[in-house]
Order: sequence, then structure tokens, then C-alpha cells
Amino acid sequence: MCRNVLARVPMLLGAVLLSLGAHAQPAPDQADSNATAASSGGLQEVIVTAERFPQQEQKTPVSVVTYSAADLAREGVLDMQTLAAVDPSLQFNRNGGRGMLTLRGVSTSNTTEIGNPSVPVSIDDFVINRPSELDATLFDIAQITVLRGPQGTWFGRSATGGIVDISTVHPSKNFELSGDLEFGNYDEIHADGAINIPVNQSLQFRVALFSNAHAGYRVDTTPLIGSENASSGPDDLDAKGGRIEAVWELAPHLHALFIYQRLLMNQVGPAIQAITFNFIDPTNINSDIYHTMPNRGDGRHFPITGSQYFHHYEQYGKWHFSLDLPANTTLSYMGGIDIYERHELDSGDPPWPPAFDDPAALGPWIMNGYEVNEKPITSTTTTSTTSTSNLSEAKKD
Repeated sequence: MCRNVLARVPMLLGAVLLSLGAHAQPAPDQADSNATAASSGGLQEVIVTAERFPQQEQKTPVSVVTYSAADLAREGVLDMQTLAAVDPSLQFNRNGGRGMLTLRGVSTSNTTEIGNPSVPVSIDDFVINRPSELDATLFDIAQITVLRGPQGTWFGRSATGGIVDISTVHPSKNFELSGDLEFGNYDEIHADGAINIPVNQSLQFRVALFSNAHAGYRVDTTPLIGSENASSGPDDLDAKGGRIEAVWELAPHLHALFIYQRLLMNQVGPAIQAITFNFIDPTNINSDIYHTMPNRGDGRHFPITGSQYFHHYEQYGKWHFSLDLPANTTLSYMGGIDIYERHELDSGDPPWPPAFDDPAALGPWIMNGYEVNEKPITSTTTTSTTSTSNLSEAKKD
């Protein structure tokens, strides 16, 4: 089913999205110095682009913390939720089943389609604005930088709480083949792999794939008719995707980076247990309620309120051209398009107390289901000029 739906989603490459500045990648000589420092037991030099030009993390006048690929693998970071468990300033919560990031206590509770998150996530300078995308699996990641505090429009949009900047692994001039396979309870299977293919000194490709799935941790005791994923159970996961990147040196000082990614999510989604009001006087709608927690059972079997199934399809294409100019200056242009499609079946509110089963009042509560469908297309373009003179001066210290 996923293939049929995605086959009808055209990949439009006419519109453009752009970042401001260069990627957080060390230059070849910096990479060599890092390798030398690591082999000798010294500290590695970490380069960030918190102010839109490469500079050493220790000399960046911004509250920032950086996680390398080795850090992410060691801590088992696979998504925003596991990242928040590692970073003490970052929290991941769910509002109505949708993911929400909080940084230093600043967040936005509006997780609807028109919400404006206070802590956005940027992947290769492409800001994602959909709460459901926070549940997506991260794969083949080179570096994650958490910028704390207001960021203005450094990353193409306002960020009052901070921003999570993610950089994927780009193609290199060395052949590389890697993979990982994990098993767990609840039928969990996690697999990912990547291959880097250098065609020649001017053209390199990198392909990365992943699949992450497990059965639900909860059991819905009243599944809706039409909930095609009910057998899996809430709090499940079924995500897979892939990414293709190409680096092309068009001329000695002109470089191009092309990225295409596709993501599929087909699952029930987060489980929400609704707790009904327990009125002291069940016959009086205006009576007070008991302020003690009602019996919630075993916490695993209960009627699910919220998502009954969740389908998420996304594909995007991005391209980045950079021209090296004199005086350590780079002229950059990035464009891209993001095609996002979501189909969701939700259930209604918890049942009314018996006193409300009066047609003259609120009427009886009936399990209801309603579908949510959206298919937005996002595109932007920007051109910027950055200077790396600060980095060159820092290396002379």
C-alpha cells in the first residue's frame, strides 16, 4: 500500500529551499589533525556553524553542545526522544500524542499543522515543521548540534527556545561500507546500513538505508472499525527509509551537493489513556469531582483515545552549490522541495458519566472516528555569502 501511495506523489524539483552558510564539516587538513589528536590521546577539534560560518566550538559565543556520530552510537540515539534522554537541557514530551521539544523550559504546546514550534529541528539546513516528523528515525548522522536560547533567523526561521541542527554524512573520496542489525523484545528489529562509492576525484555517491520496527507496548481494548493496524497495538513503530547523496566538483572552485530522501511510517502511533471525570454526585453536572487518581488498571490494556492508525509519507530533494571566492569567502546557494503526506484515523473523547446520557442534555457518548489528511509542499530559496577567516585565525593560535 505504501508503494502505491508514494507512486502517486510526484517528485517536483522546480522549487527551492536554502540554508544560510556552510555545513558543519571539517576541512581535509582539520580532519587529519583530528585523527592525529585522537590517535595521540588528545582532544579533537570540533567545528560548528552556530553563527553560520565554521568555527571552533570552544570559541563560539553561543551556548551549544555537539554530539558526534561516535557519541550518538555510544548513547543509542535513534530519534528525538532518545536524544532528549542524553541532553539534559532538552526534553521530549507528547501533547495529544504528537511530539514536542522543550529546551531550557521553553516550548510551544500547539502541535497542530499551523503551530510554530519554539524548538525546531533542522536537517542539512532544511527545517522540519511537522510534529509527527519528530518521531522519525535518525540514520547515517554525522553530527547533532543543540543550540540553546533564541536563534533569531540564523537557520531560516525564528527559534525562540533554540534549535536542534542535524548534519547527515556526506559522500567522501574513500570507499566505505557499514551496517548494523539489532533485535529486541516486542519483535523489535532495527537495521541500517550505508555505502560510500567514490566514482572519481570529482564525483562521489553515498546511499544509506534503515528499517526500524517493533510491536505495540499497549493493547487497545476498543479498537475502531477501520483501524487496519489494530493487530500491532498502540505505541508501536514501523518506519523505514533511505537517502541518496552525491557530491560533484563541477570546477576547481565550484562544488555541488545533491540529496534525495524518502521516509515511510505506517503504524498505530502513540497510546493515549483518557481519564474521565469522577463526579461526587453523578446526577449533578455541576458537582465537584474527586481529586484522587482513579483506577487505571494495569497501564497496558485500556481504550485508546487518539490515533488509531498513522501513515506518514515524505520525500524531499535538496541541492547545494558553493563557489570558493578570494579572501576565504564562499558564495552558497541551496534549494529544495519537501513533499509531505499524512493520513490518520483518530478516535473521540472518553465516555461521559451516566448522568450525561440524556438526549436533552449532552446526549450519549458514542465512539467516533474521524480522518485527518494533509499533503503540503514546502519550498524556499536563499543565497548567502560566508567567510571562513575566523576559522583560519583560530588555527594560528
